[in-house]
Amino acid sequence: MTVTDTDQNLVVRTLQTNSKGQFTAPLLTVGTYKVTVAAPGFKVETVTGLDVHVGQPTTVPAVLSPGAVTEEVSVTASDVAPQLESSAAGTLIDSEQATELPPKQPQLPSAAHDPTGN
Repeated sequence: MTVTDTDQNLVVRTLQTNSKGQFTAPLLTVGTYKVTVAAPGFKVETVTGLDVHVGQPTTVPAVLSPGAVTEEVSVTASDVAPQLESSAAGTLIDSEQATELPPKQPQLPSAAHDPTGN
């Protein structure tokens, strides 16, 4: 929740409420404020015209109403065939990245693996 000094249009506190929804914003200067309360799954509630006076607590009559999800993002992946005719879609690597590549293993002729020599 935020407490905004409406005379200066300046957010002066960002606070968390306790488990009962109560909060304290000490040391506010005398003036007019608005309080904006937001919580997941609820509509944002803004209370304006709150006058703060010396030595008098101010009560904020904010009531949160259940809110609906208003935006949905859907991502669909599709199969993309590799483009083999051109290197335009390739990636260049620098010398540091090249040194991090695993060493190339030599391809031995198949006879080297055949104990009979065939």
